[in-house]
Amino acid sequence: MVYKVIELIGTSEEGFSEAVRNALSEAEKSLHGIEYMDVGNARVRVKESKIVQYEVTVKVAFKIEK
Repeated sequence: MVYKVIELIGTSEEGFSEAVRNALSEAEKSLHGIEYMDVGNARVRVKESKIVQYEVTVKVAFKIEK
């Protein structure tokens, strides 16, 4: 079996977990056979001393169809 891995950045105004779910939701629209996601860098955007956005970098692995 062969897998391909792509890197995405998920975002959310609510939190890191939702940012991961948003990345998965978008990936599922065009990718089939997603097996796992490796969650990497987590960061926040700050505006006027308040967190306005959560971001996570994820690597999405999916099967290559034959």
